[in-house]
Amino acid sequence: MEPATFGILSLIPVTVVIVVAIITRRSFEPMLLGGLVGYVILNPTNFLTSWITSLSDIANTLGWYYLLFVMCGILILLLEKSGGAIGFADLSSKFAKTQKSSLIMTWLLGIAIFLDDYLNCLGVGVAMRAITDKFKVPREFLAYVVNSTGAAVCLLFPVSTWAVYMAAQFELVGVTPEGQGMGIYISSIPYMFYCWLAVIIVPFFATKIIPCIGPMKKAWERAAAGNVFPESHKEAHRGEDMEKGIARSGAINFILPILVLTVVALVTGDIMLGLFLAVIAAAVLYIPTKLMKPTEFTDCIPEGLKSMGTVLITMTASYVLNAVNTELGLTPYVLDTVTPLISGPLFPVITFLVLAALSFATASPWAMATVSFPIIMPMAQAVGADPAIVGGALISGTAFGSHACFYGDAALLTCTACDIQPFDYARTSVPLIMIPTVLSAVGYLVLGFVMM
Repeated sequence: MEPATFGILSLIPVTVVIVVAIITRRSFEPMLLGGLVGYVILNPTNFLTSWITSLSDIANTLGWYYLLFVMCGILILLLEKSGGAIGFADLSSKFAKTQKSSLIMTWLLGIAIFLDDYLNCLGVGVAMRAITDKFKVPREFLAYVVNSTGAAVCLLFPVSTWAVYMAAQFELVGVTPEGQGMGIYISSIPYMFYCWLAVIIVPFFATKIIPCIGPMKKAWERAAAGNVFPESHKEAHRGEDMEKGIARSGAINFILPILVLTVVALVTGDIMLGLFLAVIAAAVLYIPTKLMKPTEFTDCIPEGLKSMGTVLITMTASYVLNAVNTELGLTPYVLDTVTPLISGPLFPVITFLVLAALSFATASPWAMATVSFPIIMPMAQAVGADPAIVGGALISGTAFGSHACFYGDAALLTCTACDIQPFDYARTSVPLIMIPTVLSAVGYLVLGFVMM
C-alpha cells in the first residue's frame, strides 16, 4: 500500500504521542505507544509482530548512538565523582559571580562552540551545570539555554556540520551550480529568523528582562527554594543525593577531560573518539593521583550505562515513530495538503510552519531537509519566490524541530548533559520557544508581502 493512501490517518501516531505525554508527564511511554498505534494502522491483524520487528531493526541500527550516549553517561559520572565538576564550579565562580552572569557565560560558551550541535549540547551542559546549580538556576532553564545555542547557532555559522549539509541541498535541487551551494546558503542566513531569534532571546530570559512563563516560572520558584531539579529527578537514574559526600578537587580534573573531548572532536570531526580519549584522560588524571581507586573508576562504566537507560529507550522509540511516520506517508501527506495553499507572498511563512511541524513530528530535521528541498525549492522558483528567503524559512523550520522536539537527538543529549527528563524539558522550554516561533512566523508573513 502506498504511504500517501493513509492520508489523515498518518497524523494519529504523533497526536497520540503529544496527548499522552501531556497527560502522563512522561517521555518514553508515549513514544512507544505512538509507534504501536502506527503499526495498528499499518497492519491491524499483526501489529504487535510488526512493532516488535521494527524495535529490533531500529535497535540494530543505533549502535553508534547507544555507544555515544553511554560514553556521555560514563564521562559525566567520572567528572562528578572525581569532584572535578565542583572544582570547576569553584573556579567559574570567580568569573560568574551572580546568577545572571552564570547564565550569560553559559550562553556565550554555547555560541563559541558552533561547529557541531552534539558537542555544543554535551560540552556546555556538563561544563555549566555545577556553577548554575550554585546560583539556584533550575536544571530545566539550563537545558533551555544549552539547546537554544545548539542547532540554531550551528546554522548561523557557515562552517558548521549543519551549514555544510544544508548548503549541499541547494546544489542537489539545482538552485545553484555544483560547488556554489555555500554562496546561496550564506545569502539565506539573514532570513533564518528563527535561528536568530532563538539565540538572541536567551539573555532576555536569563536577565529576566522578559519574565519566564508557565512551568518554567514554577521551576524558577522551586529552584529559589533550594531544589534545582524537577520532581521527576527523584525517579531518574541518579538520585538527588549523588553529589553529597564528594570532596572537591582541582578544576583541572574537569577541564582537561572536557578540553580533550572538545579539541579531538573539533579537529577530527569524531565526537566518539573525543569521548573515549576524554575518559582515558580522566583515568590518567584520577587513578595515579588516588583521586579514584581503579575499581571506583571502572564502576562508573556500568553505572554510566544504567544512567542512560531511559534516554536509550526514548531514542529507540523515537526512531520507531519516525519509521512509522515514513510508512504512513506523513511528510508527503502534509506537503501535498499545503501545496495548494501556497502563493508567492505566503510561501515563506507556510514553508517555515510546515517544516517546523514536520521536524518536530519526525524528530528528524536533517531528513526533513532532504525530503523537502526537492519539493519546496522548485515550487519557490515556479511562483517567483526568492530562493534565499524560502531557503532561510525552510532551514529555520528544521532548527525549530531540533530545538523543540523533546524526543529528538539534540534534546535527548541536552537532557543527558543537564540530568533532567525529556518531558521536563518539553513542558518548561516549549512555551519559551513559542515566542521566537511566533515572531519568526510574523516576520516571514511580512517579508513575503513586502519582498515577494
